[in-house]
Amino acid sequence: MISPPQVSVIIATHNRADYLKRCLISLSKLSYPPTHYEVIVVDNASTDGSGDLVSDRYPCVRLIALDRNYG
Repeated sequence: MISPPQVSVIIATHNRADYLKRCLISLSKLSYPPTHYEVIVVDNASTDGSGDLVSDRYPCVRLIALDRNYG
């Protein structure tokens, strides 16, 4: 049997913790094998706790915290 391909899901965000949380919950419900994908959140210097949400509640998600909003 052929293994599923490796996939990176990249989410860019800025001050949208509410949407980010819903997105991460949806991704956690995927039927795709969790060992075959990674989730990366790029936080564009949010001030609403988006980065804390990721680091506190989703330890398997890689957080890239930027120093300003790069768009």
